[in-house]
Amino acid sequence: MMRRALIALGCGAVVHLLGSAASHAQDPGSNIFMRTDDVPVFRSATTVVQFDAFVTDAEGNPVQGLTAGDFEVVEAGRTRDIVSLVEARLPIPRARDLPNEQEIEPDVATNVRPPGRTFVFAFDEIGPDRALRIRHVLRDFMAGHFGPDDQGAVALLGRGLAESGQDFTTNRRLLLRAIDKVSGGFPDDVRPISPTLTEMRAVELTDACPKSSPDVRQLAASLRKLSEFLATLPGRKVLVLVAEGLTGLDFNVLRSYRGGVLSMQGTDAHAALAALTRGNVTVYPLDPCGLPGVNVNAKEQLEAQADLKALADVTGGFAITNTNNYPAAFDRLVRDNSAFYTIGFESGYEKADGRFVRVNVRVKRPGVRVRVREGYLAPMGEERRPQEVKGDTRLPTVARGLASAVSTGGVDLAVVATPYRSARETHVAVVIEMVAPAAGLIRKGDVMTAPIEVSYLATDTRGKVKPGKRHTATLTIPASRDPSLPPERLRVWSDFQLSPGRYQLRSAGGTRAVAGSVVSDLEVPDLTRLPLALSGLFVIADQAPAPNTVALSSPLAGVLPGTPTTRRDFARSETVTVFGEAYENRIQAPDSGSVVVSASLRGDTGAVHPVVPDTRVLLNGSSRLHRFVVRLPLVEMSPGAYVLEIHAESGGHDAMNATRRIPLNVR
Repeated sequence: MMRRALIALGCGAVVHLLGSAASHAQDPGSNIFMRTDDVPVFRSATTVVQFDAFVTDAEGNPVQGLTAGDFEVVEAGRTRDIVSLVEARLPIPRARDLPNEQEIEPDVATNVRPPGRTFVFAFDEIGPDRALRIRHVLRDFMAGHFGPDDQGAVALLGRGLAESGQDFTTNRRLLLRAIDKVSGGFPDDVRPISPTLTEMRAVELTDACPKSSPDVRQLAASLRKLSEFLATLPGRKVLVLVAEGLTGLDFNVLRSYRGGVLSMQGTDAHAALAALTRGNVTVYPLDPCGLPGVNVNAKEQLEAQADLKALADVTGGFAITNTNNYPAAFDRLVRDNSAFYTIGFESGYEKADGRFVRVNVRVKRPGVRVRVREGYLAPMGEERRPQEVKGDTRLPTVARGLASAVSTGGVDLAVVATPYRSARETHVAVVIEMVAPAAGLIRKGDVMTAPIEVSYLATDTRGKVKPGKRHTATLTIPASRDPSLPPERLRVWSDFQLSPGRYQLRSAGGTRAVAGSVVSDLEVPDLTRLPLALSGLFVIADQAPAPNTVALSSPLAGVLPGTPTTRRDFARSETVTVFGEAYENRIQAPDSGSVVVSASLRGDTGAVHPVVPDTRVLLNGSSRLHRFVVRLPLVEMSPGAYVLEIHAESGGHDAMNATRRIPLNVR
């Protein structure tokens, strides 16, 4: 899981946009996880290294408003220049109910969102009873400590199905689904378990809590791969490592490395630690054994906990071991990752000797305390660098956006992916709307112009790339355009074929100078075999301003009553049109049974407003297609949040039904 892949796809038509756009650039401080200077950049002569500093007053309260001039960084005994400083102040999450399969989720993904924390839950091979317990513990974490703007991923360091992991997402339902697939049982007990929640709450560990003994070579290689991947992501990353021990990997020894030949697992572990400490990844090992029982091997237990603690110490985290009080540990973990300063400084340590480089950070104000990790591990020899994709003709900025495992800023994007059936195949219509970027424009006479590009692709649960499409255009803006006017918005309406399954859709757009990207979750149902199925819903806004269409490449262009939008927030003066399709894939005769499509708009107060859809039935061999249009005049609606529900029901011999829901907002 979480592997990065990129291939060259298709080509798009060039169009000229005769319009205007205001100068627009994302506030560099609006999201600490989307700053280009948050990415660790390793050069041949100068390295930009990042450290997180936790600054508190005498009472332990976070100190705010510090500037780069308030800090002093000393690396290997020499003062270094600070090149970037970002202050993070994230709200402490409130407890929320766990999601369920019926929860209504937004159908629009965007890279315009408040900053949040980035968590990775990595599982080593553990015993089945510990797996059962830790699933319950992490469900509590997702309920009480995972904020609405946080993003997370689930990875397996040992054996297991590739489909059991989860790439980065803000969707708690998908994260919980991946966590609940962790069954343990390696290597001695391979019996999978799928307990109920009641069984999870009742589970008790055995006193012995024997340590699993996976291949140390495999563990070191997996940890290296994951660490080097996380080091490429922007901002601060939190790695929650669920493990009963590290099977003898001693990171205190690696920290004290002074040269010499390492074993294969030692080389991988050293590379992992170097990537973690220089890539701003903080590790919080989580021992699922909890408090040891009376029959535990004390020496074995202490050695395992010491290995976990060593990894936490050198990366700036702490080990959650020898305790059953997980909520208190999670409270501390979240506090640590909610108020801090990220300092980037130019390193003068140029030796690739693999040694630990000590770093001291001091605040030049009286009465304050600063806590940082003690240093970082220098690399040994040549580093692994991402391989360039040969033959990729995309703009480099767009290519980097597509390669990113998390959404990136630079250009504001919103994406909607809508599955529907075309002939006997499942297709996905993709609507991408973006703010026309001002960066990269070149003046030519009375206009500012630049090539722009919008591309997208999908990756499945095994990391395999499903080619999407690439659309290019020439952006032309009058040079005399009033910069106080709202920025121009551009729209792409495209389409590609996908088999039923779970995917991540990666979309990126921008100019040669700047681009943004959105990573969104996509679940494609089997619309060709289900007895009765509903397509996704296309939302069409009747009123201007509408984005300029950069590209239109969808078979539904001549079917829908307008061009779909990514907007879900509407004024009361607007009329919203919703289009969809219902598919009867099994009918005995053309006149057998009937399908009734109904619609309703439910407000946050519980009031339900029924709407009568306009339905047209098309017969196609042994299947029947029901196209419906729902018109929603919002003038009588009170401002607030609403849910549009479309329900299809068959009254034939085998009663069937299908439902789609999307959230809307009326202002």
